[in-house]
Amino acid sequence: MKNNEESKKLFIQTLGCAMNSTDTMHIMAELKQHKNYDVTTKMEDADLIIINTCSVREKPVQKLFSEIGQFNVKKKEGAKIGVCGCTASHLGKDIIKRAPYVDFVVGARNISKISTAVDQKGAVEIDINNDESTYEFAEYKTSMYRTSINISVGCDKECTYCIVPATRGEEISIPPEMIINEIKKAVLNGAVEVSLLGQNVNSYGRKFTDGRAKYSFTQLLRDISKIEEIKRIRFTSPHPLHMDDE
Repeated sequence: MKNNEESKKLFIQTLGCAMNSTDTMHIMAELKQHKNYDVTTKMEDADLIIINTCSVREKPVQKLFSEIGQFNVKKKEGAKIGVCGCTASHLGKDIIKRAPYVDFVVGARNISKISTAVDQKGAVEIDINNDESTYEFAEYKTSMYRTSINISVGCDKECTYCIVPATRGEEISIPPEMIINEIKKAVLNGAVEVSLLGQNVNSYGRKFTDGRAKYSFTQLLRDISKIEEIKRIRFTSPHPLHMDDE
């Protein structure tokens, strides 16, 4: 990206959980760094409109098609529309079949591909086995005093009521040094509180991409606690099965 390249406008709407909100931050950061998009709160001004979706309940899925239909009517000429998140993973190319004005679809496990997808009409990136656990996302600076960080992706449980394993894939832990690094960057921007996110946060450290030894969630909490500027650590969501004596 050239420094003198004129910036474009991105409007993004986030549906669903805290992990989706963090994914939205990654999308904004990637598109800012690699494609020079600045965020706007006015959809009518946007060159690119993205809905980051949820599919845990049926209502958000229904809302998706209602929303993108409205966006298509109101968007400015030439603006692109993209669908990301769990519904993107779940429905994939069927979204474009049902709404042909959607330019691209990027699933919850494929956020690192957003910068290339925006330039490919009809792109569908929904591989739930795609491994982003060691991908270093671009940094998105905010003035908030708190930061949220995904410490793992996916889920290995097979709960009959939950679609997450089918949209976010198998559970893989993000290396602890990357988590610590990200927190330290947030601290430089004023963060004093961190929220750790995962489908089962306290099963953290059972499986890493590089095959390293197990590293417990408790150890991660201890290591984060060594960062003096962090005054509060929150996490969601733990599972009773992994609440051990440690």
